[in-house]
Amino acid sequence: MRNFTLKLTKSYKFDVNVDANSIEDAKKIIHQTPFEKVITDCKFSDPELRIKDVVCNDLDSRFYKDDNKLR
Repeated sequence: MRNFTLKLTKSYKFDVNVDANSIEDAKKIIHQTPFEKVITDCKFSDPELRIKDVVCNDLDSRFYKDDNKLR
């Protein structure tokens, strides 16, 4: 049996309404506002789980033993 590490991300989709004079101002408001205040009264979608990467750990010395190799 082989050992693998899966690198995952979990994300939610939600809409935020911002009153601003331009798109740049709206982006600036979102970037400068603490996240906890931005997400109040937001309806989040179901979480989406994505696999970013899969790494095989078989080459890690913790998972194999080869006495014939130099250390």
